[in-house]
Amino acid sequence: MKITRFIAAVLALTLCLTGCTHYTDEVHTDEVHYDRQSGTYIVIKAGDYYLMGDTNFNGQNDIWSNSQDGNVNFTQIPEGFDYEPLMFAEIEAAIVKETGGVDGRMEFNFDEIDSLCLLSFDEAISRIELNELPRGSVASACLPQIVRFTDEDEVYIFAPCGDRYNVYIDGELYAQYTELGLFRDVHVNALYNGEMNSETAAELVRLGEVQSTDFFALTY
Repeated sequence: MKITRFIAAVLALTLCLTGCTHYTDEVHTDEVHYDRQSGTYIVIKAGDYYLMGDTNFNGQNDIWSNSQDGNVNFTQIPEGFDYEPLMFAEIEAAIVKETGGVDGRMEFNFDEIDSLCLLSFDEAISRIELNELPRGSVASACLPQIVRFTDEDEVYIFAPCGDRYNVYIDGELYAQYTELGLFRDVHVNALYNGEMNSETAAELVRLGEVQSTDFFALTY
């Protein structure tokens, strides 16, 4: 009887150790994977940063990423695509997608650029599918950004540029603002010139004066 119990205990311990070892292998996630993909991408020089949009980028639709808060590395973009604050290009390139790791990253790095062709505003926009956003819902923390507001035809590009914030409408400079302010107590986020307090910002929004060359409400 004691021998039988001893054998059973040994078998149970063996199964436990085997199972624990197998489980550890399954949840091991710190390996980084690299995949190379080639394609044609639309890249926008927006102020001091770049935006990238492509309807098949990363196998998804409407993927937008920028060099300020995004996960695309634009350091391999050739010189000459930066002499104006707002420029558009079609770039044929190989991109290395880096995924996994302990931080669960998904990063894209230009590996080899085959060609760069400058585009006009109309040419670039015709190749991009823009989601329409309601007025007052621009994610201002993620500038630069390109949007089309619901029930409006114009395309807006918001771009930090030096010590200013440029706003372009259909590719043309609309206004420059000196400040980007979040007035938390009244839930207003806006670009503006000069001094602005939360009460004034809230009153402008209440009156519907959300866009002018002195004040542009991004979220409210």
